[in-house]
Amino acid sequence: MRRNYLPGDIIGKMGIEKMAERLLRPRRGIQRFKHPGEVDYEEAAKDGRDIHLTIDIELQRLLTERMRRSGYNGSIVLLSVPSGDVLAMVSCPTYDLNTYRKKYNDLAGISRDPDNPENLSATAQWSRINLPLLNRAVGGAYPTGSTVKPITALGGLGAGKITPNSIITCTGFYRTIDSKPRFRCWIYKLPQKMHPPLDLVGGLKNSCNIYFYEVGNRLGWRVLTDWLKWAGFGELAGTGLPEERTGVVATEEYLHRYKNRGFVPSDAWLMAIGQGIFDATPLQVANAHATIARDGVFLSPRISLEGAPPQVRRNLPVPEDYVRKIREGMYAVVNEPGGTAFKHWRNARPRLDVRVCGKTGTAETSPQRIDSDGDGRRDKIVRKGDHAWFAGFAPYKNPQIAFAVIAEYAGSGGKHAVPIAKDVLRICRKLGYLRSK
Repeated sequence: MRRNYLPGDIIGKMGIEKMAERLLRPRRGIQRFKHPGEVDYEEAAKDGRDIHLTIDIELQRLLTERMRRSGYNGSIVLLSVPSGDVLAMVSCPTYDLNTYRKKYNDLAGISRDPDNPENLSATAQWSRINLPLLNRAVGGAYPTGSTVKPITALGGLGAGKITPNSIITCTGFYRTIDSKPRFRCWIYKLPQKMHPPLDLVGGLKNSCNIYFYEVGNRLGWRVLTDWLKWAGFGELAGTGLPEERTGVVATEEYLHRYKNRGFVPSDAWLMAIGQGIFDATPLQVANAHATIARDGVFLSPRISLEGAPPQVRRNLPVPEDYVRKIREGMYAVVNEPGGTAFKHWRNARPRLDVRVCGKTGTAETSPQRIDSDGDGRRDKIVRKGDHAWFAGFAPYKNPQIAFAVIAEYAGSGGKHAVPIAKDVLRICRKLGYLRSK
C-alpha cells in the first residue's frame, strides 16, 4: 500500500484537490496480527482535513454569470488588497463539476462523432476552440497590453530614469538615433495623430505608447525585466495551484533558448507597453495592480488557508509618494475626460458611487489556429483580434480590492472590458466589499 493508496482510489489531479491531496486524503486504519485473532498493533483510521478557501462562492457565481453574459471567453480575478486573498477567480467557458467525469472526453476535445468515428464530435470541436478545461485565471498566458504600463512607470521611477514631472513628447512614432520610426502610438489613427507633451499622470491617462517606449528605452531590457519580475511577472503567482503558469518575461536565457538571438533595443520598448516577448496570467495582472494599491508592497496571492505555499512579501524600492502619482494617473484614466476608460465607464449605467483607479489594455495577439484535418498542422484560423483588458483597484483613497478582466479577441479594452469591470464592482459594492468613495 504505497502512500496510503489502493487500486481504484480516487486521487486529486487538478486544482485545489491536487494541491491539497496530502491533507484532504483520509488515512486508513492498520491492524497487525501476531497470531490469528490476536492483534499485535492497531492504528485508527483518520479523516482527511477540511480545506478552507478564500473564494466567496456567491461572488464567484455572480461574476461567472456576468462573464458568460458578455459572450466572450475570458477571465475575471478579484483580490483583497490588504490580505492578498483571492475573492473570485472566474474562467469562461467552464464546466459542471457534477458531470465532469461523464463528459470528460467532450471537454477535452477527444470524443468522436458516433455516426462517423473518424471525425471529432461537434462538442469536441467546440472544446478544441474554446478550451473549457483551461483555468484561464492562472493558466492562460496573454499579452497584457497597456495594463502593464503602471508597472513600467514604477520601474522608471524606482530606477531614477524619470520623475513624476518628466516630460516626454509624443510625435506619433518612436525613433532613436539608430532606428526607423516603425513603432507607433495608438493615437496615430486619429485625426490629431499625436499626444501633447506628457508627464507621468498624462502618460498613464492617455496610455501614450511613445511615453512608455521611452521609459522602456531608458530602463533597458535588463533593468525592466528585473522590475517586471519584482512585480510578480515571469514567476509562479504562488497560490500553489498546479495549473499556474509563469508567463513570459524576455530574459536573455529565454531569447537564446527559444528565439536563437540576443536582445535588441525594441524588446524593451515593446515589453514596456505589454507587447513583444511578454505575457502574463490574469492573476498576475490583478496582483501587480494590488501591489500599486499597497503603495509598492508585493504580496503573493492566497487561495487556500491550508496546504498552500507561504505568502511572499516584499517592498518594491519606490518612494510611496511616487507610487501615489501612479495611482493618480490611474484615477485619471477612469474619471477624467480624455482618460482611455472615461467614456465607456461613464456610459456603463447605472452609476457607481465608488472612485476607481484602472488601466485599459488592448493587446495585439496572434490569431487562434486549430488543426482542422488531423494532419498535425494548425491550419485554420478560428478566432482573431485584440484581447480586451481592464485592471485596477478600488476605492481610490483606501483600496480594498484589486481586479483584472480580460475578454479574449474582443477588441478595445475600453469598449469591451470596462463595462464588464464596472458590473464586477457593482456586485462587490452590493455584497459589501466596497464602500463609497
